[in-house]
Amino acid sequence: MSLTIFCSAVTSNTTYFDEHLPELLENVPTAEVLYFDSYASAIQRVSSITTDWYLLLFSNETLSSELCEALPLLLEDLSNDAFYFYKALSETQYLLTPRLCRKYVQLKENELSIISALYRSTSILDGWIKEHNGIIFPHIQS
Repeated sequence: MSLTIFCSAVTSNTTYFDEHLPELLENVPTAEVLYFDSYASAIQRVSSITTDWYLLLFSNETLSSELCEALPLLLEDLSNDAFYFYKALSETQYLLTPRLCRKYVQLKENELSIISALYRSTSILDGWIKEHNGIIFPHIQS
């Protein structure tokens, strides 16, 4: 299965994303990487991708090693249209958002959520979206 990785800028600096990109591509070496200046710009391009799946990350994010290793298996999954990944906001608060979707799954332009509830989806419990913000949560490091 093929994958497009969208990097949506949080700031004009994509250094953190670029430094961790080899970890993502190690397990999906044929992935296409596209950079956008905003989330809305990235979402508008989903309909024109030629790959089967897309992964949405922001420029200050990467995936934990567990999620990177799981990507090939997730891309082969025939029973789901989208996968939700966890991201820690603090020691006790977590965000669960759709990040890996088939190309026909549409996300809302103003928030990170799926437009239709008709898509088959599941949450991935093993692994995290890691954010470069100087905060380290020891219980979720990978």
